[in-house]
Amino acid sequence: MPTVLGFEGSTNKIGVGVDIDRIAYTKGPGMGAPLASVAVVAYTVAQLWNKPLLRVNHCIGHIGMGRLITGAISPTILYVSGGNTQVISYSEHHYRMFGETIDIAVGNCLDCFALVLKISNDPSLSYNIEQMAKRGKKLVKLPYTETVFAMLVEITERAMAHCGSKEALIVRGVGCNTRLQEMMAAMCQEQGAQLFAIDERFCIDNGAMIAQAGGDIQYGGSKQQPEKLNFLSYDSLYFYQEWFLFQLAFQKVLKGCSLSLHIFCLAVFKL
Repeated sequence: MPTVLGFEGSTNKIGVGVDIDRIAYTKGPGMGAPLASVAVVAYTVAQLWNKPLLRVNHCIGHIGMGRLITGAISPTILYVSGGNTQVISYSEHHYRMFGETIDIAVGNCLDCFALVLKISNDPSLSYNIEQMAKRGKKLVKLPYTETVFAMLVEITERAMAHCGSKEALIVRGVGCNTRLQEMMAAMCQEQGAQLFAIDERFCIDNGAMIAQAGGDIQYGGSKQQPEKLNFLSYDSLYFYQEWFLFQLAFQKVLKGCSLSLHIFCLAVFKL
């Protein structure tokens, strides 16, 4: 299978040891400065190597990676990060949002709480909150982790009922939280559904997910014009996705195979 090079966030670690067929980069959503810098690098590499350039939606990259790793076919997605908190499902060639926070993302909320308490950021604020909760012996009833997660589980359950879905997938950084996974698993068990979740290796931003999404776009018959360069701090999930059916077919064919057979891509991981 041809090789796709994916650019996401930081471009400080790039090791190219195989032939590259296409260049994929994150066009958004995200912070303007990193998006601009990585777009310029991706465009430059594409020009130097005379390779097609593919633009990838950041959120689609995370969702695609989650589906690839877990084998979820068409799940209701709980997308929980420091910048976005959304409940998403796929219908009629579009990902559609059933709900999102209107003030502050869950990851940002938990990080702000940790900063107020001067909790260490090594390796991350949310992770340290989770570990402190496991070790703690005195419960202080504050509307943070448990309440926030309960709200996420309830909204996801409603979206699953509306869609008739029997699969739930958690993606992004907060999705690594084992307590959130436990609460989602309990809900899915009650509803006769299946929960799919991934660990921190695949929850965090990485170039592999952009390369994988770029491959889906290319092989799924996208009409995207490869020569145009752009990035958007606020990029919408709602656009026609002609490669989704290709993803489903590809997953079914390779179900049970090793990860290396699912996609051969060069990953440039974010520092």
